[in-house]
Amino acid sequence: MKKPKISIIMSAYNEGATIHYAIESIQAQTFSCWELIVVDDGSIDETRSIIKFYADSDSRIKLIENVSNIGLPLSLNKAIKHSKANLIARADADDINIINRLEVQYSYMIKNQDVDVLGTGAWLLGKDGKRIDKPVLLEDFKRGNRASVIKPFFFPSLSNDSKVIF
Repeated sequence: MKKPKISIIMSAYNEGATIHYAIESIQAQTFSCWELIVVDDGSIDETRSIIKFYADSDSRIKLIENVSNIGLPLSLNKAIKHSKANLIARADADDINIINRLEVQYSYMIKNQDVDVLGTGAWLLGKDGKRIDKPVLLEDFKRGNRASVIKPFFFPSLSNDSKVIF
C-alpha cells in the first residue's frame, strides 16, 4: 500500500452494534487513499472481532488492541502514533460518514494550507436510525448560545498536523 494521504483514527469500546456501519462508511468513500486505525479499547463484546474481520480483508484498516479500557484520549493518541499520513481525520465508532466526506475535506485542506483544523456539521440519528430534527452546524452554536453547553458545537474532522491531540 502506498503512503496514505489521510489517517482516520477511531477508538471503540463495546460498539459491536454500530462499528460495522462506521467502517463500511469509510470503505465506501469516494476518496480512497486513506488508512483507518481503529483502537479496540478493551471491549468485552464482539467489537474486536468485527474490527478484525474488516482489517483482515482490507489492508488499509489497522486494528490496535488495548488489553483494558484506557479511555478515548489515550486510545486516540495511540492511534495517532501509528498514523502514516500528514492529515488526521477523526471518526467515532457510531458515525456514518457521507460518501464524499474525505474527498471534500481533503480538497479543502489542500487548497487552504493556512487551516489547521477543519470541523463539520452532523445529522444526529435516533435509535431507529432516522434523522433527528435538523443538521447540527457550527453556526447554530454562536458564543453566548446556551445550547452550546448542552450540545456539541464542534465535530472534529480533519487536521493537517499529525500531532494534534483531540
